[in-house]
Amino acid sequence: MTVPLATPEIRHMLERILFRAKTHPAFVWACSRWRRSHQTTAASSHRKKRLETQL
Repeated sequence: MTVPLATPEIRHMLERILFRAKTHPAFVWACSRWRRSHQTTAASSHRKKRLETQL
């Protein structure tokens, strides 16, 4: 499960692909996927830690 693409993320990806000629679209997409995956992991760890401290 990953965090869905938000409007600012889509806007940022399009800007990097369209206006920065040196950035390859596959690289932009890979960075976005990594960031969303990292957000999911961090959110999961945060929820787990909060549940442990509440018990």
